[in-house]
This record gives sequence, C-alpha cells and structure tokens, in this order.
Amino acid sequence: MWIQNNKTGHVWCVSEEHGSRLLKNEDFIPFDEPQSDLNDLTVAELKEVAKERGLTNYSGLKHKELVELLSGE
Repeated sequence: MWIQNNKTGHVWCVSEEHGSRLLKNEDFIPFDEPQSDLNDLTVAELKEVAKERGLTNYSGLKHKELVELLSGE
C-alpha cells in the first residue's frame, strides 16, 4: 500500500500491516499507487507491490522483469 506524509509530502510503499498502523496517525494519508514510478522502486518494494496485487512466481525476478510484470508489459 502507498501512504503519504501530510507534513513532508513524502510517499512510501509499505506493507498493509505497517500502512494500517501509520494511517492511525493523522500525519499520514492513503496515496494512489504511482504507475509511472515503478522504475524508481527497489526490488524489495516491487516485490511488495506484486504481493499486494496477489501475483505469484515473482520471487526470482530481477528489477526490469518486476517492472514489466507490474506495468502489464
């Protein structure tokens, strides 16, 4: 899930569990997943996005392959 800090404007991809805890704080709000920024994510973050989308068989993929998978290419 994606969250944004209202004070700083920073956006993060976090696990659902972590995001749920952060959203209890008024400084954080949900943020729509940025589609065009997949290349900026780390492999770990891309795998978290894949997990949240319910995808399978992505654990051995490299960065470029994960970006292609998540962007539907």
